[in-house]
Amino acid sequence: RPPAGAPRPGILGPGRHAGLRRPRYKRGIRAARGVPAGGGGGRAVARMLAPRPALLLEGRRRLLLVSDLHIGLEGGLAANDIRVDPSGTADEAISDMREAVREARPDALVILGDVRSGTRSISAAEWDGVPRFLEAAQRAAGSVILVPGNHDSNIARLAPDGVSLTSPAGTVLEGALLTHGHTMPSDNLAGVGRIVMGHLHPVFAGEGSLLDGERVWVSVRTDRSAVFPSRSGPLEVTVLPSFSRHLHRGGRRGRGKRGRRAGRSISPIMERIARAWRRGSPGVSARIATLEGAVIGDESSLGCVL
Repeated sequence: RPPAGAPRPGILGPGRHAGLRRPRYKRGIRAARGVPAGGGGGRAVARMLAPRPALLLEGRRRLLLVSDLHIGLEGGLAANDIRVDPSGTADEAISDMREAVREARPDALVILGDVRSGTRSISAAEWDGVPRFLEAAQRAAGSVILVPGNHDSNIARLAPDGVSLTSPAGTVLEGALLTHGHTMPSDNLAGVGRIVMGHLHPVFAGEGSLLDGERVWVSVRTDRSAVFPSRSGPLEVTVLPSFSRHLHRGGRRGRGKRGRRAGRSISPIMERIARAWRRGSPGVSARIATLEGAVIGDESSLGCVL
C-alpha cells in the first residue's frame, strides 16, 4: 500500500511520468491495473484495450468505451484528394468494433459521441453507414449506449430501436462521467472521481518524430476544483483517441510552430484544467501514451497533443 498522499497508479500504469526522450515500452497498458472509477471508494477499474483505441470500464458491469467514429468522413477526405471506398469508414468501424468486443466481452458498448461525421444534413454515406454500424454493434455487444457528440445532430433518426440515447451532457455509469466532452458538465455531476471523454482526437505532434501524427491516449489528474470550483478531491480525466483510423497524421487541425497545433482546446473541461495548470495549481499531472502502451510524455507535453 503506498503511503498517504503518494500518486496512485492510473489507467496508464504505475510509476513516474516519462519524458519524450525516454519512452517506457516495458510498462505497457495491458499491465495496468487501473484505479477505482469513483475516486476513493468506487469499485470500477479502467484499462485500455491496447493496441485498440478502446477503454474497458469494469465494475458491476463491463463497459467498452469508444469515441469519434466519424462515419461518413469519405466526403471530407475526397475534398483533400484522399480516396476511400464509399462504405469504407463504416466497414472499418464495424470490423474494429467486432474485434474489440470479441476481446473485451463487455456487457454494453458505450459510444462517446460523433458517430456521424457531418454536423448538419445527413449524407447518403451516413444514412447507410451509421445504422449499419449500430445494428452490428447491437448484434456483437448486445447493449449499445450512445452519448451524442457535437456531430450527432438528428442521430435519433439513424439509431435502430434498442439503442439507448443519453443527454449530450453525458451519463454517469460505474461511478464515472461518460461524456463526449464538447459541453460543460452540470455541478450535479461534480461528485465523480473520473471523467472519460472523446472529442479532441489527441494526436502527437512532434516535428521529425516517428510518432508525429499518431493517435495517443491522454490521462490528466487534477483536483476536482479545477473543473468543479465548488468541490474538491482527486479527479482523473481520460481523453480517448478517435476510433476512426483517419483522424490522425495532422488530420483536420492546423499546426503552429514547433509542431504545436494552432488555436486552443475546444473542450470546456480541458480548458478549465489548462487554466488551473497555467495558474500553477498543485496536483495537475498528465501522462500521454501511444496506442501500444508506451508512455511518451507528461503534462509538459499536453501542448503537443491537445
